[in-house]
Amino acid sequence: MLTRFLFKQLCEGVQHIHNVGGYSHLDLKLENILIGNDFKLKICDFGFAMDKTTMIQKKYGTPCYMAPEIIQNASSGYFGEQADIYSLGVILFIIYFGQPPFNKADERDNYYRLYKKKSSAFFNVHPTIKRAKTELKLDEIDTDLVHLLNLLFSDDLSVRPKCLDEVLKHAFLNSSENKADEETKDLSSTNNEHMEFKFLVERMQSIQ
Repeated sequence: MLTRFLFKQLCEGVQHIHNVGGYSHLDLKLENILIGNDFKLKICDFGFAMDKTTMIQKKYGTPCYMAPEIIQNASSGYFGEQADIYSLGVILFIIYFGQPPFNKADERDNYYRLYKKKSSAFFNVHPTIKRAKTELKLDEIDTDLVHLLNLLFSDDLSVRPKCLDEVLKHAFLNSSENKADEETKDLSSTNNEHMEFKFLVERMQSIQ
């Protein structure tokens, strides 16, 4: 699955920023991810980056990618590392389904309110998910993907992964059927994979 290949690369890049650089990015979004002809990703625009140990008390980022603790109560303070992890969840959702899950993580947003009330209903009725299932000819969404998204979107910071080491160990990124080296051998090897890539590129372009 191309989605898995791209998202794993992105997580490894942000992991390097967190663990080696010691910074949180604070504005992770599609516009700040560059993709080459070889499908290798580069992260750009570090204008909001801060030491990851800093307690932040101002809003940084782009609304639909902002973690709920930023949207709802930034003045109480938050740490950028887990905020970045929430943003990665939004990016994963967009890469796979084609549009952001919510306009922002606020219960005044209809889809966020539905997600908070009953996440299973959200994954059944969200129009972007329904369209993606039709486009990709899927009967059901990968349960590992849904589980990972639920972790990344959690407003409970004891549930949301504290670091990308945890995310990279998740089952969705370690499926024996979809190792990264197998995924990149021939992007047009199956009709479904070709359709997924075409759908992915078109939707990423429409967001940007």
